[in-house]
Amino acid sequence: MNHVTRRKCRLQTDLFVVSGHSYANAWTSLGVAYDELNRYNDAIKAYRRAIKIDPKNAVAWNNLGVAYSLSGDRAAAIDAVRELRRLDPTRADKLDNWIMLR
Repeated sequence: MNHVTRRKCRLQTDLFVVSGHSYANAWTSLGVAYDELNRYNDAIKAYRRAIKIDPKNAVAWNNLGVAYSLSGDRAAAIDAVRELRRLDPTRADKLDNWIMLR
């Protein structure tokens, strides 16, 4: 991991801590930081927490699908795409295509 990525992950983690651990966007940001560290299982947990707080968070659903796909769980990735399709069909189509090409 390069210096810029490490710094970005640290800043996103700091944002999460400052937020009081309750905001969906903070959990989503933490998931992104974990994704950048290739810690997909931790990212999945963070996105799930974001979705628990805000079930309509399309970004968290999108990122959850990506994390599942990168972790090798294609079935769970497709389930995330299905939910995302309800919230944001255009974004879901792009993610679905990305998963199918992997």
